Amino acid sequence: MPNVPRRLLLLILILSAPVRAQIDTVPDGVEPRGSETGSAPTVPGGLRPWIPWVLEGGPEGQDQRACPIDPADGARLCAWPGRLELVLSGKGGTFTQVWQVLAESVVPLPGDADAWPLGVEVDGAALPTVQRDGRPTVTLAAGVHRVTGRFVWDRPPDALLIPPMVGMVALVRDGHAVVPAPRLDRTNRLWLGEPAGSDTERSGDHLSLEVYRRIQDSLPLDVLTRLRLEVSGGAREVRLGPVLLPGGIPLRIDSPLPARLEEDGMLRVQVRPGRWALDVVAHHDGDVSELSRPETGAPWPEREIWAFAAEPALRRVEPSGLAAVDPRQTGIPEEWAGLPVYRAEPGGVLRLTEQVRGDPDPGPDRLRLERELWLDFDGKGYSVQDRIRGQLSRGWRLDAGPALALGAVTLDGRPVLITRLHDAASPGVEVRRGSLDVVADARLESAPGRVPASGWATEFESVDARLYLPPGWDLLTVQGVDNLPSTWVGRWSLLDLFLVLITTLGIGRIWGWGWALLALLTLGLTWQAPGAPRLIWLNLLAAAALLRLIPDAPVRTGLRRLRTLTTLYFRLALLGLLVIGLPFLVTEVRDGLFPHLERPWIALGGGGSGMHTTAAPAPALELRSRMDMEATSKRERLSDALSEPAAPMPEPIDLMDPDARLQTGAGIPDWRWNSVDLRWSGPVGEQESARLWLLTPTLNLVLSLLGAVLLVLLGARLAGLVGGRGTHGAGFALLVALGLGTAVGTEPVLAEDLPSPELLQELRTRLLAPPDCLPHCVDLPLMVLAADPDRLVLDLTLDAAVAIAAPVPGGSGGWLPTEIRVGGVPSDGLRQDAAGRLLLMLPAGRHEVRLVGPLASRDQVEIPLPLPPRLIRATVEGWKLEGLDADGRAGAQIRLVRLSDTGVPQEASLAQGALPPLLRVERTLRMGIDWRVDTRVLRLSPNDFPVLIPVPLLPGESVQTPGVQVEDVAVLADLPAGRSEVAWSSRLEPTGELRLVAPMDPRLSEDWRLDVGPLWHLEHSGIAPIHRLGPSERWLPNWRPLPGETLVLTITRPPGVPGPTLTLDRVDTRVEPGQRGTLSTLTLAIRSSQGGSHIIRLPDGAEPIAFSLDGRSLPLPDTAPEVELPLTPGATRAELTWREPQPLGLGYRPSLPDLRSPAVNLNLTLSLPDDRWVLWTWGPRIGPAVLFWGILLVLVGLAAGLGRSRLTPLRVHDWLLLGIGLILAQVWVVLLVIGWLFALGLRHRMDPLTRPAWRFNLIQTGLVLLTLFALAGLLGAVQQGLLGTPEMQIMGNGSTATTLNWYQDRGGPVLPEVWVLSVPMWVYRALMLAWALWLAMRLLDWLRWGWEGLSKPLLWRELPAAEPKRSKEKRTPETEEMRLDL
Repeated sequence: MPNVPRRLLLLILILSAPVRAQIDTVPDGVEPRGSETGSAPTVPGGLRPWIPWVLEGGPEGQDQRACPIDPADGARLCAWPGRLELVLSGKGGTFTQVWQVLAESVVPLPGDADAWPLGVEVDGAALPTVQRDGRPTVTLAAGVHRVTGRFVWDRPPDALLIPPMVGMVALVRDGHAVVPAPRLDRTNRLWLGEPAGSDTERSGDHLSLEVYRRIQDSLPLDVLTRLRLEVSGGAREVRLGPVLLPGGIPLRIDSPLPARLEEDGMLRVQVRPGRWALDVVAHHDGDVSELSRPETGAPWPEREIWAFAAEPALRRVEPSGLAAVDPRQTGIPEEWAGLPVYRAEPGGVLRLTEQVRGDPDPGPDRLRLERELWLDFDGKGYSVQDRIRGQLSRGWRLDAGPALALGAVTLDGRPVLITRLHDAASPGVEVRRGSLDVVADARLESAPGRVPASGWATEFESVDARLYLPPGWDLLTVQGVDNLPSTWVGRWSLLDLFLVLITTLGIGRIWGWGWALLALLTLGLTWQAPGAPRLIWLNLLAAAALLRLIPDAPVRTGLRRLRTLTTLYFRLALLGLLVIGLPFLVTEVRDGLFPHLERPWIALGGGGSGMHTTAAPAPALELRSRMDMEATSKRERLSDALSEPAAPMPEPIDLMDPDARLQTGAGIPDWRWNSVDLRWSGPVGEQESARLWLLTPTLNLVLSLLGAVLLVLLGARLAGLVGGRGTHGAGFALLVALGLGTAVGTEPVLAEDLPSPELLQELRTRLLAPPDCLPHCVDLPLMVLAADPDRLVLDLTLDAAVAIAAPVPGGSGGWLPTEIRVGGVPSDGLRQDAAGRLLLMLPAGRHEVRLVGPLASRDQVEIPLPLPPRLIRATVEGWKLEGLDADGRAGAQIRLVRLSDTGVPQEASLAQGALPPLLRVERTLRMGIDWRVDTRVLRLSPNDFPVLIPVPLLPGESVQTPGVQVEDVAVLADLPAGRSEVAWSSRLEPTGELRLVAPMDPRLSEDWRLDVGPLWHLEHSGIAPIHRLGPSERWLPNWRPLPGETLVLTITRPPGVPGPTLTLDRVDTRVEPGQRGTLSTLTLAIRSSQGGSHIIRLPDGAEPIAFSLDGRSLPLPDTAPEVELPLTPGATRAELTWREPQPLGLGYRPSLPDLRSPAVNLNLTLSLPDDRWVLWTWGPRIGPAVLFWGILLVLVGLAAGLGRSRLTPLRVHDWLLLGIGLILAQVWVVLLVIGWLFALGLRHRMDPLTRPAWRFNLIQTGLVLLTLFALAGLLGAVQQGLLGTPEMQIMGNGSTATTLNWYQDRGGPVLPEVWVLSVPMWVYRALMLAWALWLAMRLLDWLRWGWEGLSKPLLWRELPAAEPKRSKEKRTPETEEMRLDL
């Protein structure tokens, strides 16, 4: 129940809203506070009272619409700090700051837990100070407030924490103003330690130093030097070093103490008591083969500890020259303990002997092949679909072997072009994925008895294949595979062999060895067939053996009863053989003649055609989606506009050339029938294959017929001439389980007069939505720059569309203004964000802003420009202005370079100045339809200072990204303070050979990546790549060259292999004939790579009546019988309907169109009217079969046999006519009537006096009931025959009596012909009427004959009171014997 308090609170707030609305309601026509013109949403009158509630109920808890917007992320900035004035001394100090607050906010104060502000007052009134995120803060209401406070300390702290958003600081130290303005370090601390130059040793001063170096063998090589200081005594300045190794270029200093690296390599540090760790990072340019320790003086230690971190991906080296030590015996940092550690004495040299550069010999490919093979219906070849998965590490091309004819290939679901490198080479495809998912359609036209394991010119770790066999085909055995497939031989288990041999031996011992040989053949041919008699043979053998052991006329009662039971067991076994064997024989012969009737309910052509349509969205969903998009579109546009890098979105590199003839292949069948799994374990090469012993449909038919004949012979021999009556009863048990469950859910219903929470949330979203102008709500059309040796003045013209936090020049690491005027009025409202940008609060309108600040005594000064000016007017004296392009436009920063020494005194601060920058230039060459280069310049050095370095362009490279400054053949990489990367995109001229040369500039480290599309084939020479796979396992070779190294790329375009560009994946033809004509519909699933058009030809006399493509109706073609199908690249579903004047007759052969192209998965459906009686069909093998004629043949033989019996008055013609009528109506009635007539015949021959009265009466009652059932069955059959439809037993491929379905795996351009023999239904009705009249006349004779048999000599017997027991002849045990001769 965690949501109950929240719901109760929500209900209370909702119920109290009308009362609060009387106070807070904004009258109609009055804009809310802080709303901007043209940006405030229109709010219905009923929702206006809820505006304060939805705004104050949010996470901010305040209405912030009056706050300026940060153009970087659309956030509202409600608290704006003025200049922070600090007056500090040795015993404490005071601070004063003016805050302009537009909505109640929590503002930070200077200080931290070590220097907590005391006596904080706001506008002269005391205000509580609380800690948030480790900083002192106060809460200020909306308005302009003056915040004051004081510090008290016995000794000044080393540093004072300044709030990060404060943009201007004024410091008075011991009564003297600090000029220029003090600088803060990267953690926003103002250092208050002793001034520079205080290095005089005092009593008690002590310093202990330990030096550890971590050598990272990267490109360039990095050396991290960690200095561990233990300081006692007073605060002072010390000089350490030289810190860097010879040849090292300083990169970064990470120090908790004020420190600066001098030009001579010495490190000046302002130390104070405690334990400290300082990191100095340097890099070494070029190919570094050795590192030596420099000569150092006190307090530098005699021994240094070096740790070496290898980068095997870049190069493999062998360190030598220094003594290795145990890391546990040193004070090395814990995170370095896993590295090799060496002791470096003065003058020691660490030699790095390079063994291997990059990855010239990657590991072997690890590929798996999953294959599906479809044997053609005619057995002349295979359709193959391969799926290749795994890791490709040694190349980026897959070639097929000579046996595999590639048709179409897709990579990650996208089609690729099949090419060959030269005329004698095998076809293949260019792949650009290390993690492959390749699907290839192909053909195997070789002999079907030999199948290659892979057929590809590469090795696989494993191959898993599934072979689909058409109806009628079977696999005897397989050779050359590593598994046990489900073949005819493989399905035999040891238990099966044991049972067959035991049965054969038993038959041989009882009936002779000739019959044993016949039994062995019979069981061998039928044992594995579904539904074949198996265990019933063992029951027959057991019963026959027992009968051989028991005497024919035993005297003993026990033996006599045992023989009776054994005889009954034998007869029941024979009955079981008959019950199991007859359906099996029918199924075996039927499946041999019509193999697809093994599963008649399956339509082979019923597979998915792949033609899917997407339904249009519901109107309600579409409206809701539009509302959600409108509510979030502004922030999405803002996020998209500020995303980095600024290079344009690259087009997919895997796009194929629109002029390339992309192959579509011969198509893949979509049928499934019997399947066999084949498996090879690796390595599987191109020469591996499997030998298949296939059983054709003709051979299977011969074996099925032979097995059926042998089964009949064996069953007749085992039964002999022995016959017996028996009753077979069966009981059925019915278990009914019912379950009832209901679930009732209730939903809370809000009052109709209160808006829903969703509507209130939508109101809040709309009210707080950023303006439409973001991120371009402020612009800088003009900047006037005036610089003299001591001061810089910037006059800005800013246009603000809304109240905005406008970014102004200057910021962390660069120039900082000390004076601001807006419209000539002094202003201190300058705020600094987390990225170091300076923000100035401006209302909507045009503003003249002046920024004034001193120029430092450095040789160059960087001025960040977060808002690039449209026009710059500059007047400089003693400086050179850099950062403008040829048209006078500026980038992200400009730079002032001092022309002469002005004599300005050095800064007293020990803050580290700008170190030599290091940039990594990552170039990604993308070679697709168009060639381009995506360049990303990443700063490896700290981003505290601006950087402007020229980056050379590649041969033939043309920059396309706007705003990038290009000078000669280089791009000026402009990185202001706080920015770590810049990117641009260029066009590259295609060439057959491209030479990449790494520049010699030590400030640049090159990184080359190559993204080659499948249109091209690449060979490279020179340095070896270090990586071959990029993100998402894409093939993206990577080179990290040293300065001056060269890589030569040879690019060729392999020609495409000739092949079809249009494939008919499925053809559905539906024909509906009638008395006056035929209506036909052709549906095509077309896959085209070129688009264009395809022409098909309709039958002569055809009149098109409907035409559609992908569900869109098109005008009817006027070029019949030829019809042009407009195609687009990809999959298309075409549907064409026409009619023709061909009526349905006795023999009907539909006219079919000419597809003008081969096709797969051809389906033909013939839909006949309900008034037609189908007699025969002809067409492809997989289609409907009329089984009535087979049943009729069986019926003729059965009638001939029954007519010879004298138990009934029916002769052969009577049985034949009776059977024909019944199987056309109700097949099961045939068996019922036969049983009824033979039961009456046996009653004729029965003597009522030889049986007990109760048994005779039971038989009479049963005969009466059987007669009633038989008559009811005959009446139902007559009714079905006269009113129903004939049961012609039409089945196969999902066919029925009126819907005939044919399927062919491959064909075209001409569709396979079909033919149907049918007559009108009145013919069947007339024949059934004649049969019914004949049956009525004959039935009267049969009933008369039956009554005579039932009533003579008597109809019913009275049960006697008692019957004397008959005397039994006594036999002595000596007269009995048990025969044991088996």
